[in-house]
This record gives sequence, structure tokens and C-alpha cells, in this order.
Amino acid sequence: MSYKTCSCTYLWRIERSPPSYIFGTIHVSQEHVWPYISKEIRQAFISSTHVYAEADLINMNYWDDFLRCVVNRTRRVERSTNVTTPGKVVDIHLMMEARRSNKTTGGLETPEYQCEKLFNFANSTIWTLIVDRIKSRLKNGTLGEPKMDQPEELLKTYMCSELDDAYMEQLWNNTEEFDDIDVRDENMSRRIHSLLKKSKKRRYFFAVGAGHVVGNRKHLIVRLKKYGYRITRICTYEKVIFELDDAYMEQLWNNTEEFDDIDVRDENMSRPIHSLLKKSKKRRYFFAVGAGHVVGNRKHLIVRLKKYGYRITRICTYEKVIL
Repeated sequence: MSYKTCSCTYLWRIERSPPSYIFGTIHVSQEHVWPYISKEIRQAFISSTHVYAEADLINMNYWDDFLRCVVNRTRRVERSTNVTTPGKVVDIHLMMEARRSNKTTGGLETPEYQCEKLFNFANSTIWTLIVDRIKSRLKNGTLGEPKMDQPEELLKTYMCSELDDAYMEQLWNNTEEFDDIDVRDENMSRRIHSLLKKSKKRRYFFAVGAGHVVGNRKHLIVRLKKYGYRITRICTYEKVIFELDDAYMEQLWNNTEEFDDIDVRDENMSRPIHSLLKKSKKRRYFFAVGAGHVVGNRKHLIVRLKKYGYRITRICTYEKVIL
């Protein structure tokens, strides 16, 4: 028995010619996400000409402006925290791959906004050291080497496409990171709209955190639609085979009149099959019967044929599945 299951990706297509895309990413090391991403997302990225993330973290000028903002702040925060340089999260991986492919890259949020948002994590002296370290790694190509702690529950939920309204609402209510998400969504929607208006020939690929594109609220996708864009979420269809196990078959036998005489039919079919097989050892037979005659916890057709001395093996296939 087979069914087609629909699994919606974190990819949205902005319907225009050529199309542009918005990808809801997750801020964890790319090795846990990108190798297993759907072919639809990968193809959208490859076909793009311009790639934009929330912040242009691989641009030296971005960090110069960020540090300038920090230094110019009149308010000084005395405490410091254990702030490390960014690991090679999915966003940075995409930006670096885009640059290697000679795509245009950029950020949707200004370094000044990021400065205002992150200033309280450390004082200006510490930020100076952090930014110098980041710029040094950008120069020698080692930005992204440090390993990052992975939020396992969030990562699993993301990879299983289970960031639903209830899960996101729980995140918004319990995570300070989302306090200003509406403001950020509005700012990024304006920036995307501005970029899309510049040229209809460019194929944009916008990578933003998945929290900006899912959930029961006025998120980034909703705001962009107000500009008149037709935006479609990309879903994939997969054929899934379900095994007709003993419990399922027993339920069928007990509730379907068609199976009332199945034992008699099995016996009647086993005899002609045995008779045919005895006639010639050179013939290659292919017997097609309803699955109800060969599975289940009872004396079905296979069991009856084995009593004639036949050695019968069920054919199984093995498939590598990435979880």
C-alpha cells in the first residue's frame, strides 16, 4: 500500500520572472543542515544571482561600520560575556559559497541595527577584539572553523519540518531573541521590496531565520504579500510504502465481507500453482494475487505452498535514510 505524503520545505518562491526565493534557515553549523537540504532549496540557491542574508557577515566593510557604531555609543556597558566569533552557521556557509560562485552578496539588516541589538552583550573594548578576530579570519579564510553547540531539540524540529504555530509561539514567549522580531520583519520586508523593485532580471535568494517566515503572526511573508507579491511555499511529495502488517490485515479480515472465504480461495489457488510448477522446471512463472492472500498471521497462500516442500523467500530492499 502506498501513499503520497506532502512535506513543505522552508523555501518560498516569489512568483515573478525569473523567480526569487526566501529560505528560512536556522543559525546552527551548516554541517548539520545543508548536506541534507532538499533538492528544491539547493537548486534555488544555485540558480540565484544575488544572495542576501540577515547580515552581510563576510563583508569587511560591514564589520568596520559595526565597530564604528559600537565605539560611538555614548552608553558603556561594564559587564562582559563569553562572546565568540560566529561559527560556520548555515547563513555564513551560504554567503561564502555564493561569493565563491561569483554571486552578489549582501545583508538585509544594517550593521548599525545589529550594533544597537548586540551592544549590551559586551563593552566596546571587547567588541573591538571580537571584530578584529573576525576580520582576521575573513582574510585568511578560516571564518567558521570553531564548532558550535547545537540546540538539539530545535535542530530536530527544524529538520523534520515541524516548526508549526504552537512550537513557534512557545519560542516567542520564552526567548528574548524574539522580542523585536516584528520590527525586524518590517525592516527586512522593506529592504527585500526595495531590492526586488531595482531589477526584474535578478534571481534573489534571501536567507533569513525560520522564525521570520513561519508562525501564526504577521511575519515576513505576510508583510511582503501586502506589497502585492504572490508568494508560494514550496512543498515536496514523496511516495511512502506502508507494510500490510498482521494487525492491519486482521482488521481487514474482520470487517470486510470480501475475505469471508479467503481460506478456501488460498487452498484452491495453492493447488493449481503446485500443479503448474510440477509440469516443468524450466518455466519462469510470475503469479500475481491480491496481497491479502500472502500476508498476515494465518495459514495464507505462502504457508500452504511451503507445505508442498517449496522454499519461498520474501524479497526485501534496503534504502539509506538520512535522519
